[in-house]
Amino acid sequence: MTDSAVPHPARLPGCGGGPLTHRPGLLEEPLFWLGHLSSCVHSDETGELLWGADHDAAGDFQDGLWTRADWPSFTVPLADEHRLHVVYRTLADDMGIDYLLHHPDRDQAELLARDDGHFMGPGLSRPEHRRSARPSAAPAARVR
Repeated sequence: MTDSAVPHPARLPGCGGGPLTHRPGLLEEPLFWLGHLSSCVHSDETGELLWGADHDAAGDFQDGLWTRADWPSFTVPLADEHRLHVVYRTLADDMGIDYLLHHPDRDQAELLARDDGHFMGPGLSRPEHRRSARPSAAPAARVR
């Protein structure tokens, strides 16, 4: 999902100057995804499908992620050199996930969405999501 050749800034304009750490390895961790998707769970049945027997392990992993001093983040390359930066704000009084759109030629990143108790969008449209799936790969390589 990320490309290690894509630059990931130490500071993101518009991100509040938090202590970002580039953590693309999170995307390969199944327990990360269980926690990342947890805000989408609205029923016991969905939660059971998502977490299954790993509920406790997922909770422990997320506790470790949210109690860090740094702000774990990763970058998704988009079309035309744009980047989607996903930032986990681990502040005790202001935890949340910020989704920022940035182009290297711009002075400021745009906040697309925020998930911190009350989702704030607009987010991306379905066509924008499709284009973000490995934008430099051939169409067949985008499907996994």
